[in-house]
Amino acid sequence: MQKDYSDLQGKTILVIDDVQINSDIIMALLEGFGLNFLCAYGGKEAVEVFQKEKDTIDLILMDINMPEVDGVTATKEIRQIPDGGAQVPIIAVTANVLPKQIEEYLQSGMNDHIGKPVDQKELIRVMKRYM
Repeated sequence: MQKDYSDLQGKTILVIDDVQINSDIIMALLEGFGLNFLCAYGGKEAVEVFQKEKDTIDLILMDINMPEVDGVTATKEIRQIPDGGAQVPIIAVTANVLPKQIEEYLQSGMNDHIGKPVDQKELIRVMKRYM
């Protein structure tokens, strides 16, 4: 039985990671699903991109360990942005997988967590849960 991914087509994902190859890997994993991508290379840029593009962003994939503004801080700032910041699903994408760490991310306002290295099936499963 073939899976239906039509609910992902045309959706826009904001991919946030300070290491470009990590963003490239996520986009490669999602290639062929009909998604649109925006990228930000750090938490500060993520907040700026979201403010400008909030009406088009359907989901955020957020790295945690970034210089200047980390993923937790960026999430808190995005959640404060009127007209969209509180509603957009934000998924932590990080090698930090200890239960205590995951709980911190959920407490900061993130909706879910995916561990690195990213597994395509898990990524799609989590994204479909929120879109």
